[in-house]
Amino acid sequence: MMKIWAYAICWNEEVMLPYYLRHYENICDKIIIYDNMSTDSSRDIIKNHPKCELRSFDTNGEIRDSEYLKIKNHAWKEARGKADYVIVGDIDEFIYHKDLKGFLTEHSRYSMFQPAGFEMASLKFPHTKGQLYDVCKKGLFHDNESKKIIFKPDKVTEMNWFAGCHHNPQQIIQGPVWSYPKGNPYSSPLKLLHFKYLDFNYVNNRHNAMAKRLSEENKRKGWGSHYSRGANYVKETVERIYKTSKTII
Repeated sequence: MMKIWAYAICWNEEVMLPYYLRHYENICDKIIIYDNMSTDSSRDIIKNHPKCELRSFDTNGEIRDSEYLKIKNHAWKEARGKADYVIVGDIDEFIYHKDLKGFLTEHSRYSMFQPAGFEMASLKFPHTKGQLYDVCKKGLFHDNESKKIIFKPDKVTEMNWFAGCHHNPQQIIQGPVWSYPKGNPYSSPLKLLHFKYLDFNYVNNRHNAMAKRLSEENKRKGWGSHYSRGANYVKETVERIYKTSKTII
């Protein structure tokens, strides 16, 4: 029987976390979340979920992408010989297929998958007791969001992600990689839904909180610099993505 494990990093995600868990609990046998000492209810949400394992790590209240990369590049290796597939992403990233396990079974010769990536769009945060993508169906394709975050741990030696995990050109892998149709990404059966720019206030408040946590290393290397671009940047980005988005679900 196919086993899938998910790995994610969390900091103060009490709004998005229930949707993340609601989505992946239907797909994954185990969900491992590395929490960066959240101060909201995130840790309780994780501890109270039957499929979740909470692992704490402390960066002294700072965003340190170098530490995040160590987790994402190495944590999944423990799944070798135990899980058929791993999904290594963020709390706002959802691998979507109407029948993911059926899709993976049909394409079992592939060791890694590159879904079509979409910035999901909404002008008002879409609260629901169901799945987030059942009420937020519009998205804008972006190749930068087409991350290879689902793969067979037994077939991958190293991922070698860079900051943001958008590109990993030095991955060491055995076997072929499935990729979305480049000519028409909106038709891809496998999608990566990035629920990042939902509602101006939600995004702006989160950017402000993240900007205050940027480490000196992050600032020096420009990692997470978009968090400091201000309210006008957030407003323009949310509106642009929404206006240019298409119904994809």
